[in-house]
Amino acid sequence: MGAWGYGLFQSDPDLDHADQLSEVAGVDLLHPENPAKVRRTLDKGVLAKTFDRYLADKPLQKYSIVLLGALAMMLGAKINAKYMNVLRGMYNDTELFPQSKKQFKSGLDSYRNDGTPWDLQCPGVGDVVNDPNSDAMRESEASGSILINVGGIFEPMRAPGPRAPRTGASTTELSYEPRCWKCTEVKEKLLVCIKCKRAAYCGKDCQKGDWKHHKKFCVAAESKN
Repeated sequence: MGAWGYGLFQSDPDLDHADQLSEVAGVDLLHPENPAKVRRTLDKGVLAKTFDRYLADKPLQKYSIVLLGALAMMLGAKINAKYMNVLRGMYNDTELFPQSKKQFKSGLDSYRNDGTPWDLQCPGVGDVVNDPNSDAMRESEASGSILINVGGIFEPMRAPGPRAPRTGASTTELSYEPRCWKCTEVKEKLLVCIKCKRAAYCGKDCQKGDWKHHKKFCVAAESKN
């Protein structure tokens, strides 16, 4: 599981939850082909039903509820006042990064709730990987894998094998084991994407299931080469 920033939807857990929320809502909330159509669907009651579905869960899935609010604002969906109040009272009590919490609060405070989408302004992993000026990237000389800087600690985007910790003047590289990008199961041998040579999976099912996110990174890497 990786993170390429402190903002909302700049980590694998956020993206995984966005996928789950999309499945429950029945529409693609994060990367819709037709955002206006998805917004109209949400406004017809789907958003309220999805909120109610998660608010009825025990224990309460606060993290998912807050991300649902963020996705709804990004699409410009109309959020009922009672759900806005729920979000205001809940976001600070989640596992979100402090920066994500500030970002979400800013969204709540500025959201017009009139159909105007909230501009998240967070670069995706493909943008970070292909930004030559980004200080969030480092190439591992030992393994060739790309490591992503989150708060001075570099998390592996792909783990080809176990490594011992190595401490330097400005970075700390964590030891890790080879894990599937989708299910995170540890495997000695993983299937590596033949195009980008970075994404690794334990099998075809996981590779297929992760393609929605992997394709943006993979296509960007392919075009760069």
